[in-house]
Amino acid sequence: MKQSLAVLFPGTGYTCGEPLMQKIARQFLEAGYQVVQLDFSAVPFHELAGLEEAAERVKPLVLEQLKGIEPAACGDIVFVSKSLGTVCAGWLEKEWGVPARQLYLTPLPQTLDCIRETSRVAGMVIGTQDRFMTAEALQAFCTGRGIPCLVAAGTGHNLKYADPAAAEELERKILALCSVPPGAGSRE
Repeated sequence: MKQSLAVLFPGTGYTCGEPLMQKIARQFLEAGYQVVQLDFSAVPFHELAGLEEAAERVKPLVLEQLKGIEPAACGDIVFVSKSLGTVCAGWLEKEWGVPARQLYLTPLPQTLDCIRETSRVAGMVIGTQDRFMTAEALQAFCTGRGIPCLVAAGTGHNLKYADPAAAEELERKILALCSVPPGAGSRE
């Protein structure tokens, strides 16, 4: 039986320890997936010149933390990524040569360049106050490609609400986007 894999990619200030990422990890663990939560804490992001340098520093970490995993031996592969992690998730899909199901949380403009016709994007999520891309621009991109786009009104790049009810509703919608197909945890 092939083990299915879910990889969680953090952002520069949004770790896999955030409650949303932990709920996503738990959802996949309960479905029988091997879950890898990447850690970028060794990278001094505040000292780097920009996104390109940050991505180049993170890529070797991604490969190191996934060492020993053979993507061709996996069943369903899912990448859930946040901000800088979205660029890395798009890069890793190309690097591995295996189309993963992608859920992009607050993708950066550079992330859109990673998406090809063969990409399997489960959805993209953005706040109306995102500082890197407008919700309208992302919606237009997604509409043209048939990609589900979830817009979180009144929140920024961190996708956080002060109101617990609004936060819970957003989490519910995001968890639905990365739902696990029946029997996907392990496949023969």
